[in-house]
Amino acid sequence: MSDPLTIVRKLNESGSVLLVRDQAGTALVRKDIPHSAVTVYHALQRQPSLHFPQIAEISAENGSPYVLMQYLEGNTLEDLLDQGHHFDESETVAVALQLCDILSKLHALGIVHRDLKPANILLRPDSTVILLDFDISRFVKDGARKDTVLLGTEGYAAPEQFGFAQSDARTDLYSLGVLLNVLLTGAFPNEFIAGGTLGKIIRKCTSIDAADRFQTASELKTALLRVNRKPEPAPQSQQQSEPFLSGGFLRKIPGFRSGRIWKMVLAVTVYLFAAFIFGVGYNTQKKNLNGTLIVTLLLVYVLGIYSYAFDLFRIRKRSNRYLKVRNPVLHHIVWIAGFSLIVFILLLLQNIF
Repeated sequence: MSDPLTIVRKLNESGSVLLVRDQAGTALVRKDIPHSAVTVYHALQRQPSLHFPQIAEISAENGSPYVLMQYLEGNTLEDLLDQGHHFDESETVAVALQLCDILSKLHALGIVHRDLKPANILLRPDSTVILLDFDISRFVKDGARKDTVLLGTEGYAAPEQFGFAQSDARTDLYSLGVLLNVLLTGAFPNEFIAGGTLGKIIRKCTSIDAADRFQTASELKTALLRVNRKPEPAPQSQQQSEPFLSGGFLRKIPGFRSGRIWKMVLAVTVYLFAAFIFGVGYNTQKKNLNGTLIVTLLLVYVLGIYSYAFDLFRIRKRSNRYLKVRNPVLHHIVWIAGFSLIVFILLLLQNIF
């Protein structure tokens, strides 16, 4: 672009992605891209879509390629998850259906995205889904046995991205299955999988063998549309109780949101135990201050472990950024041990003072 650009601000820590304005005042994103992604971005420039940022220019500076593209307002799914947004089944399916259409177009061009994850999916104010970051995308190569460069985000990357086979359209469907599970439960499928029909779809998407997955995005879309069909209206006698039982009050209470029986039983147990502990503490507060403090700390401990178990406020996701523990079981142990240590120190302090 011959016109000079004005840098507004960095959009990432490294400064490889910048918000800029041209002389007309139009907001654009200037992003450094790897040499291997240049042909992919050229293909996207020739085949524009409402679900990709519009590409204004692909050029190079000092031998380093970059792309100038449309700046779009909205929040990534990662932003929304970090803010504590809970995606219900209908929201999750609505996002997934758009992603199926996006992937169908992308795969028709012979391109595999290879990095489908919450940080790379933008949700605009009008609920339009935008797919971002094609830096590790590649064209499917006929006859290739595996990818030349092994790239992908751990947790979302399919097995073939680690050298087992060549990535293809089914690779993105694996990542989409993981994404579905994360939106619904806050956990990866290797931790636990959502229940019901969506759980079955997720299991099929995330099969180790690509031959056992959905073979195309349109096939996955057909399965999702069955989930999204509205049920027959309930009889008049049931309409008063239905909102409370299946999507109203109970579905907003931690432990009841997923509808899984074991979670609801555990939630009721914890709530009853918390009420019992609170009652004991209240009745003994005038008689034994130390006893009250111990009971209060015990209650805090139980509620803390409960919050972690159900990932309230995205505790697991946020803490994993700092703990850097990849094994989920070890991550649980480290987090619970750390929380236990904090409560133990508080108990020691209350005995000292």
